[in-house]
Amino acid sequence: MTSTLALIRGSFSPPHIGHLLMGISILQFGLADRVWYVPSLRHAHGKHIAPYDLRCQLVGRMAAYIRNTSIKLSQLEQWYARAHPEDTGPIYTIDLLRWYRDIRTGSPRLRLVVGADCVLDGEAGKWKGWEEIVRDFDPIIVGRQGVDFPRPVHIPPLPGSSTEVRRLLAAKEDICDVGDDIAHLVPASIRDGVLAYRKAFLGLEASS
Repeated sequence: MTSTLALIRGSFSPPHIGHLLMGISILQFGLADRVWYVPSLRHAHGKHIAPYDLRCQLVGRMAAYIRNTSIKLSQLEQWYARAHPEDTGPIYTIDLLRWYRDIRTGSPRLRLVVGADCVLDGEAGKWKGWEEIVRDFDPIIVGRQGVDFPRPVHIPPLPGSSTEVRRLLAAKEDICDVGDDIAHLVPASIRDGVLAYRKAFLGLEASS
């Protein structure tokens, strides 16, 4: 029987509890046999995100905390960039999926994990190759609070968003107060790292 690999692609700037629960839910709901968290090498629209190595470090720690070898960090975008050194622009999802499928003969069936807010009728048309993604990579749709999706989603809305975590990181100066504020949104396994590098996530300075 062919195994199925689900790819959760995103900026993870920073990772949050919803990301952790998403990986677990995919396995528990039988949507895939394995899950890879795939941090974006660079933002598709040129917006600030924390350094790639920092985000990978935190995502890797979060995945390890789950203690399930079927869920892990993947630096797939970095592999893609090394294979395409001439391509310095955005890494489009469809190009990444095609490339990985084509270089891995006999590889598992790939499924892309996407938020419901990203694939509403008005948004789906903004994706390069969306029809091909639907046809060949069977998206796993995750619900989003406040988004009225026209058909059933595979995973109900989960708590947390990177935007909300960044808002809380910026709201107070005292590190103890900030830690308390984000405790319900950031897994304990990476909370210290998110706090230590909060200026990097807020674009106030580069991390070392």
